[in-house]
Amino acid sequence: MNLRLLIFIPLALLQFSVPGWMIFHEEQTLQHGRLFKFRTAPVDPYDALRGRYVALRFDAENNSVIKAAPWPDDQKVWVQLETDPQGFAKVKQVSTTPLRGDDVMEAHSRWGGLQFPFDRYYLDEKIAPKAEAAYRANNTRNHENAYVTVRILDGHAALEDLYIDDKPIREFLRTDAGK
Repeated sequence: MNLRLLIFIPLALLQFSVPGWMIFHEEQTLQHGRLFKFRTAPVDPYDALRGRYVALRFDAENNSVIKAAPWPDDQKVWVQLETDPQGFAKVKQVSTTPLRGDDVMEAHSRWGGLQFPFDRYYLDEKIAPKAEAAYRANNTRNHENAYVTVRILDGHAALEDLYIDDKPIREFLRTDAGK
């Protein structure tokens, strides 16, 4: 067999297996992970390479548990979550040593708070401006009606959907945005 072919085949398999594993891991988390809801305040920026997305900020990234023990910027930490009485996620514990459980995810310390691994919700180029307009219109009426759902499995967090008025953003845009 040709030497080039012997080198090419393993490299090609490796090249396809890495993104394949990443996709598989994300899908496993979305299908089997524990569900958490995070209150958010989205903004609609644009990334020339990746397209339109809604930038997400979370109240849970800056609570008293986090502020009580500041870490240097960009330190990997493990965040244990719990659910508040309204059903939204809040930080229960932060640790620099690995924690286990279906309520634990990795994060990074940033500017005296945390940065969760999900901070962008990508949208189709055509509906992103409509999503931003819908959010702004709803934000003036009710400050706390936007949130995201996130699934966590074995420390991996995957963003599931963005909601306005308890409806997924695409459904909200189809049914309520014209009102």
